[in-house]
Parts: sequence; structure tokens; C-alpha cells
Amino acid sequence: MLMLGGALLTGATGYFTRTGPTAVQFLAMGVVGLLCIFGLAYFDHRTEPRDENGS
Repeated sequence: MLMLGGALLTGATGYFTRTGPTAVQFLAMGVVGLLCIFGLAYFDHRTEPRDENGS
């Protein structure tokens, strides 16, 4: 579900920057895509089950 949301957010960024220069569109989509990837990695890290010895 999170990956779908990130893809939709990246696609929406491309849609809303479609009238600008191509370089700006690629940069905006790249930044949003990277933020979504880091957000997913952070969420995955926070929800990963831990064993009792803390590792």
C-alpha cells in the first residue's frame, strides 16, 4: 500500500509539473521518488520485529 502511494505521489508530481521544462519535471519526480523510497525504508525499519536481546 505504501509503495502504491509513493508511485501515485510521484506520478502526480510528474502530472503537475508537465507544463514546465523537462529537466525540472525529471528533477521533481526524482526528488519525490527518492523521498518515497526513504520513507518506505524508514517505515520498514520501524515496523521490523526485534528479538529480546536488542539486535
